[in-house]
Order: sequence, then C-alpha cells, then structure tokens
Amino acid sequence: MKYLQSIKWVIGISLSLTVLLSACGSGSTSNNIPVNNTSISTTLPNGTIVTIPVNQLSTTAGITTTTTIMVSNAPNNFKMNLSYNNVVPNQHHKSNTNEITPILATFNPESVTGSNASVFSVMPRRDLTTGNYPITVSITYLNNGHESTTTMDPLNISVTTNTSPQLGTINLTPENITVGTEESKNIILSLNNSINITNLNVTISSTDSSIASVTPNSCNLSTESPNCKLSVTGVNVESTSIIASAANYQSATTMVNVKNVYAYVTNTNSNTISMFRLNSTTGQLIPLSPESSIPTLGSPFALSIDPSGKHLYATITGDIESNVVSMFNIDPKTGLLTPLAPQSIPYVGTFALNMLINPLSGFLYLNTMSGALSMFSSGSATGILSPLSPPSINTAEFCIGLVLSPNSKFMYNSCVFGGIVGYKVESNGLVEISSALEPQTLLSGANINQSGSILYTLDIQNNKILMFAIDPESGGLTQLNTQIDMNTQSTPVSIILNKTNNVAYVTNLDSSSISIYSIENESGVLVPFSPESTVATGNGPWDISFDPSEKFAYVTNSYDGTLSAYMVNQITGKLIPLTESSIPTGVEPHAIVFN
Repeated sequence: MKYLQSIKWVIGISLSLTVLLSACGSGSTSNNIPVNNTSISTTLPNGTIVTIPVNQLSTTAGITTTTTIMVSNAPNNFKMNLSYNNVVPNQHHKSNTNEITPILATFNPESVTGSNASVFSVMPRRDLTTGNYPITVSITYLNNGHESTTTMDPLNISVTTNTSPQLGTINLTPENITVGTEESKNIILSLNNSINITNLNVTISSTDSSIASVTPNSCNLSTESPNCKLSVTGVNVESTSIIASAANYQSATTMVNVKNVYAYVTNTNSNTISMFRLNSTTGQLIPLSPESSIPTLGSPFALSIDPSGKHLYATITGDIESNVVSMFNIDPKTGLLTPLAPQSIPYVGTFALNMLINPLSGFLYLNTMSGALSMFSSGSATGILSPLSPPSINTAEFCIGLVLSPNSKFMYNSCVFGGIVGYKVESNGLVEISSALEPQTLLSGANINQSGSILYTLDIQNNKILMFAIDPESGGLTQLNTQIDMNTQSTPVSIILNKTNNVAYVTNLDSSSISIYSIENESGVLVPFSPESTVATGNGPWDISFDPSEKFAYVTNSYDGTLSAYMVNQITGKLIPLTESSIPTGVEPHAIVFN
C-alpha cells in the first residue's frame, strides 16, 4: 500500500473506406478488370485488390440477393468502412428523373480490416419493373497519407418484376446485438401488417454459421401467433448476420457482433495488470488463460484504451526513470495483452494519477502529481504514442480527477492542490487553459453529466460533493450553491454517472462503501438513494466502472487486493452484490477499464 500511503499523506490521494451505391457514380476509375464476365476487380495503389462477383446479382423485386466484396493482398493495417447510397428513378414518376428513391442495401460487416470479406445484400424496391439497374461502388482510402477515391466499373442488378402479392412484413428485433462466445441472446421474429395468415413458414439462417448460430432454424407465424423467440449463440469473434426469409416477403436481417468483453485492472504494488473476460449473463469476471496477468515495467496506476479498442495504455510510476506510459496490443479473440515495440514512452512529470483519451481525436492526456499535463497522439494504426509539441503544459499539483466534456471541447482537472483547472481542447490536440477555480478545499475525482451542463467534483477535506455549472460556449465554471453531504462517509475519490444520468455512484476510500444518489432531472442535484444510500465494498475502494452494457458495476478495493462486483437494477439503479461478489486481483488494484 506504499502508493496509497503517499497519496493519503498528501490529502490526509482512415484508413476508412466508404462505399457509395449510386445511380451516377463519381471519382476516378483505376485499373478495373472484368474477370470472365463473372466479377469485376480493381487494384488500389497500395496493392490491395477489391473484387465483386456480379453473376449473383439477380433477383425479384422485393427479394434480397447477396454477393461478396472480397479484399486481398491488403496491408496489415488496411481498414474499410462500408456504407451505401444507391438510388434509382422513382417508378411512379418516370417523367421526373430528379425524383429518386433508394434500393435497400446493406453491408455485413460495415467495417472490414485487412484481407477480409464483406457480404453485400441488395433488396430492390418491390415496385421496380423488369430491367437492369446500375450500381457504382466508390472506394475511399488513404494513399501515402492522403485520401483518394477509386470508382469501380458499374455493376448491374438484374431485377424481375414481382407479381406476387405481399401479404405483410417480417421483422427481427433488435437489429443489432452483441453476444459473447460462450453466451446466447434472444431476438424476436415478428409478423406485421398481415391479416388472415394461418401458417407462414419463415426460415432463419446465419450468413456464416461458424461465427454465430441461431435456434430454431425455422418458425411458423400466423395472425394469431405473430412472434417467435430465437436464440443466437456466438462461436467466434467476428460479425455476421441472421437472416429470416419467407416466400413473397421482404427478408429481415439482424446484425450479430460476436465479441467478448474484457476487463483490465492495474495492480500498483504487484507490478502487473490483471486480465479478465466478462460473462455478460452472470457478471462473472473470468481470469484469462493461459495468463491471468501481465507484468509491467514498474508500478501501474491509470489505464486507458484507444477508440479502436486495439491498444491499451498504462501509466507506470515509481522513481523518475520509470515514469512512462506502457503500450500494449489487445488480441480481439483472446483479450490477452502483448507489449508493443517500443514497450513504453516517457511522460513529463512524476506519478501519473489519471489518464484519458479523446474519443474523437485519439489524443491522450495524463496528469501527474508534480503538476504537469502530458499530451500524446495515439492516432497511429500501430498504437505507438507520439508526444505533442509541446509535450506538456503546467497545471495544478496532485490532480486526481481528469474529465472530458461529452462534446470533447473542454477538459477539467480536479486537484488536491489547485482547485479545478479548465482547458479548451484544440483540434490539433493541444489544450489551452480556459478557466481556473482557486482552491477552496481539497478535491479528488470528478465527472460531467451527459448534457455537458454540470461538473461534479468530490471534496475529500469536508466529505462533500460540489456542483458547477458549465458555460456551453467558454467552458467556464460557476459553482452552484448546492453541496451534497456524504452522510458520515469519508474520503470520496471516484464518481461515475449512468448513461441515463439518473443515478450517481461515489467510492469512499476510508468508509469502504459506495454512496448512491438519484439525480434530479432539471437541477442535477444529487439526492441520497432510497431505501439504501450506501452499499458495502471491500477494503479501500478506489475506482468504479460499469461494463459496456451497464448491467454490472465493479469496484477496485485497493487495501485488500480484490474487486467488488454488483448487478445494476436497470430501472432503479440499485446495486445488488453478485453471489460471488469478491474477485481476487493483484496487490493494491486501482484502475479498471472494459473493452
């Protein structure tokens, strides 16, 4: 507990690819090669080959057809983001060629990385007459650091007029789900806008059953029984689609993201990071195998994950030579961490207490006990951090709370010595000090509501929660008169708000508890939760975090080397300890993050 003791001594602590489907394509065509009249292919300047089979693009109006966009010979960091904007003349207003309506189309997945493939689904409008309808695919990518566009030769969708009456529609709900490899989730197949249907057989299939499977594989729907519950099970870490189809009906599709959720915990006095996989059904955190932790270069404290979810960063503390940020790759299939090369990069100052990444720009910021705010670019596909110029600015000393406004325009440091320091975040990643409140007391953690109108910070000297109004234009702070008393709980250090902003949770280091507050809608005032305003934790709770679904909450107990785990009531926000609520970690855990 050497670091906690020192703290308590002071306080008393793109590539992007956009696919546009358009009746009239734009951009420059480059190196398009028909292949046996069955596919078209283009080679990008970086050597990536994009191929689309065309012999499959034939269907009846209102009926889905699919083909596959194949990518080969791509660099390791090649990434495509897929979208469409496909239009044809409105069949009901042929004289007005400017009036257009879309052909329904989807890409699965919407994002393709490396040499991969994407399923391209097209469902021509039901009112289309027999004929060929052109589709132009434009590929936008990075070439030598500059955005370029290559347009492929037009594809033709061969459409036959649909003479069968459409009796109704079928739907899959929700349209997008995420499921872990050992878990299952339900989706609902429903029959809508139909009357006098006695037996409609709907077949259900997965685009790739090796990625995700669905049971049952067929359902009989009727007007009397219009719903069917399906169970989707993940098998691998990928993305696919579940498709429901029936004669004379538009096919329904649900996107399935098969992805495990992983948790990482810094163990400051063990010089390790613990690694877990989340069971999203039970909330259990399962240590990864074959290694449940990874050694670090020194004592890790703060954690952050880049917006891509591919890289993790940990601040290392100790003597002045070990004040670095360690950098890791995250294996998407196993969750295991592997050090990058180089493994670390120095930061300015000593003992980094907090760190965050701007989700819009990818710039990383960390504050230190010594009063420096270090700044890095994490935009590289490699995950290697690069110091900005200048690499740091001066701030107050011993800042525990570092928080970014929801619109990423403003950032605030809540400090033990120095009050609250505000910053205006520039587009180049640099920050300009916009406001500062002189110290009136000793402050620790902070957070901002979803609207960006109120900043909450913790007064560890008087065990209170302070509230500040945020000016939407300047980012300036105005302290509100309302102060929330902690009701005998002592040393509050961390605060989080749920996504709906109706409940706030505060960890109390020396009371070994979480204080829970309801948030008044208009004023933002915190009201002690009823009937239980506190929940017990392990010894010395520090950080608190939700899993991505906010179904579960976890607290690092820095004095006893455990995590406390809770189920979150989705209606009231109440925390309910899990059956196995204490999860062992290393020595002196502090930060916890989910990916």
